[in-house]
Amino acid sequence: VACNSAADPAPPCGPASPPGIGRTPEAPPIGVKAPQIFSVTANAVHLSWLPPAIQNGVITRYMLKQNEVPLFTNLPADTNTTAVVGLMPFAQYAFRLAACTSSGCTDSPVTTVRTSEAAPADLEAPIPTTLDSSRIAIEWQPPKRPNGVVTSYRLLRNSQKFTEVSSTTL
Repeated sequence: VACNSAADPAPPCGPASPPGIGRTPEAPPIGVKAPQIFSVTANAVHLSWLPPAIQNGVITRYMLKQNEVPLFTNLPADTNTTAVVGLMPFAQYAFRLAACTSSGCTDSPVTTVRTSEAAPADLEAPIPTTLDSSRIAIEWQPPKRPNGVVTSYRLLRNSQKFTEVSSTTL
């Protein structure tokens, strides 16, 4: 610090003090952006992120929440990508990132993604009903896990394609 007098503002009125050094305490980060999706399959999502705009200290870790439930609570501070596996096909997920300093964590906005479609699963056998000596009726239930939008059904007779039924006629 140096001072000037009112009578002569140009030169300092005395010698400058030694420098004072201080540091503000850390605070939670500011400007944590939502994670970005860079790869999606039927069962996995790969995410990436940037460090917060204002770190307010040393980033100690990241946390990732899936549908508001903590999924990874201790991702290393030098990490900027992760994979979430074991997801259901054609399902909507919401991901939120938190960046943390020793003073606390700040959540990002949510990023939503729908996993890709996959083949239907858990199909029950069709039920044939004999109508007469040359005709049968066949009934079936939709798959228990459609894993996407079912657009048609294929009926096979003796392992050969018999007919395809469009979803518009269901």
